[in-house]
Amino acid sequence: MTESPDPDTNTFIIFGWRNLFLTTQHWIERHLAGRIQGTTNEMTAAINRAANTRGRDFEDYVADQARAAGCPYVRVRVKRIAGTNLRQVDGKDLGDVDVLLVTPAGDIVVIEAKALVLARTPRELKSEMDKLTNDRNAATTRAQERVDHLQRHHRAVEDDLDLEHDPHRTFRPLVVTDLPLIGTYLNATNVPITAVANLNDHL
Repeated sequence: MTESPDPDTNTFIIFGWRNLFLTTQHWIERHLAGRIQGTTNEMTAAINRAANTRGRDFEDYVADQARAAGCPYVRVRVKRIAGTNLRQVDGKDLGDVDVLLVTPAGDIVVIEAKALVLARTPRELKSEMDKLTNDRNAATTRAQERVDHLQRHHRAVEDDLDLEHDPHRTFRPLVVTDLPLIGTYLNATNVPITAVANLNDHL
């Protein structure tokens, strides 16, 4: 639609439904980011598959960054360690360790990798904080529970990782996000949260 020219500047104002051409890209981006809500079983399954793929890709990326930082030992998606199934620990499911590594200094770091989208609204910020720190199954809580379990089996874990026994070895939890998030700065727990770009600073 074209309006008449401005009598003072002789400038035309043109308006068109150009965002229609961006609709497909917008919906795909929302789908891949996990913002879109499924309304059918097929749609929900597709969203879950995309989220799982995004999560696994991010775990692999974190592991690659740890190796590039000089970590001599890195494993991803650890389900069993020191003869223990982490999904059955004293009747509790601790879940997989997304990335388990040994730093150049010999510390054992248990990483919970979270590929979260940036929060844009108060509601999304609350959801982000729940996933990172506030919820019963928050990333910081899960990371700390896994560290506590591994530390209780200190010697067996060292044997599993082919490490020399060191009674003073440190076990550390760490949450790694793909981007710097507001929730990082609102973290009131003892478990550090860092963007993957700053991972080297924590190793």
